[in-house]
Amino acid sequence: MKGKKFKIILFSDLKNGTEHILQNTVGLAQIINGDIEILNVKKPSDIVDFENQLSAMRAMNSEHLAIEKKMKKLIAPIFDEYGLNVKYSFVFGNVRNEIVKYIKEGSPDLIVLGNRKSRPLNLFGDGITAFVLNAF
Repeated sequence: MKGKKFKIILFSDLKNGTEHILQNTVGLAQIINGDIEILNVKKPSDIVDFENQLSAMRAMNSEHLAIEKKMKKLIAPIFDEYGLNVKYSFVFGNVRNEIVKYIKEGSPDLIVLGNRKSRPLNLFGDGITAFVLNAF
């Protein structure tokens, strides 16, 4: 398959199971000759509590550095083992809006979503998996 390169986007929250999902995505990319991009979106309210503006900026910057470090640590073994370049990006903002914007701008061929464990009393969950399936 030396023709078209397929574009695969992996949406991840960088929690447990991300390595396994990435390994599966790498296997898929090798089979179909694809390029992988990882997107992580965090709500600012998850990072910043009730703080002043300077403390909020400091918290956002430290979270930015922590995510950058996690992404590099996650992707480095993939490049070493398979020689596959994996692009990554992360943004702070409304999760649904950022995902829609990323999909419309990037126009991927495949979208990989990890299914999160459901919480017993999660009445107002974000439902990102269902949202992406319904919207696209």
